[in-house]
Amino acid sequence: MKLGLKTVVSVIVFVMLVIVYSPIMLMILFSFNSSRKITFPFESFSINWYIELLQNRQFTNALASSFLLAIVVGFVTLVIVVSTGLFLRELTRGRKIIFYMFTLGIVIPGLSYGLGTGLLYKILGIRLASWTALPVHVVWAVPWGLIILLTAFTPELATFEEAARTLGASEIAIFKQVTMPLISSEMMAATMFGFLLSWGELIRSMFVAGGSATMPVFIFGFLYSSPPTPVLYSLGTLNVAFSFLLMIGIVLMLRRKSISIV
Repeated sequence: MKLGLKTVVSVIVFVMLVIVYSPIMLMILFSFNSSRKITFPFESFSINWYIELLQNRQFTNALASSFLLAIVVGFVTLVIVVSTGLFLRELTRGRKIIFYMFTLGIVIPGLSYGLGTGLLYKILGIRLASWTALPVHVVWAVPWGLIILLTAFTPELATFEEAARTLGASEIAIFKQVTMPLISSEMMAATMFGFLLSWGELIRSMFVAGGSATMPVFIFGFLYSSPPTPVLYSLGTLNVAFSFLLMIGIVLMLRRKSISIV
């Protein structure tokens, strides 16, 4: 019975891995095909599509817009998350209500929030640009960052802080010399997660971003205006590689924190 259950679970895990990674692997594979035909067999290995992509002015503009926007989103998310986390620690009543209010950014569909924000901008007469996507991305990133940061507020942290108070340290000194060093990994992870969420956000960006399109909007427009080509697959490959490296950084930071605690 146990062997049969183990086999079923193994098959399910294998199927899920195939579903998740096979499209990505195919995209990476075809991005190095010298032919425009999206069929097997390959004509030859080539990086010409990557060269063509890097020479595309619209791509470089979208890359710069997405990168700058994601950096700002990451740091704004960090400030809001740390401030909110410290505030929630001190609350004795209404903590859950405020926490759930912040996490509504996860629950509200991106399509609805993007449409509503786009309508608000239109009523206020705000001209769409890359920066107009900033509030929407922050609302999307803050709940995830807050969830990450709250895991750092452990009883051990409270014990160290109380010991510093007993020795006469001020609250500012306690935060700078005790609290912040002990939650620094979660702070960096929240920042990088905010960057990553902003970098890959499409649905919300479509309704609130103007000017130089962000990377996801550029990819969508490229796909909408022309059939899929290896240029698009090379763009997708670079995007996946960058996101994957960023996720590795987040995992390593959180893992380093858990090892240091042990």
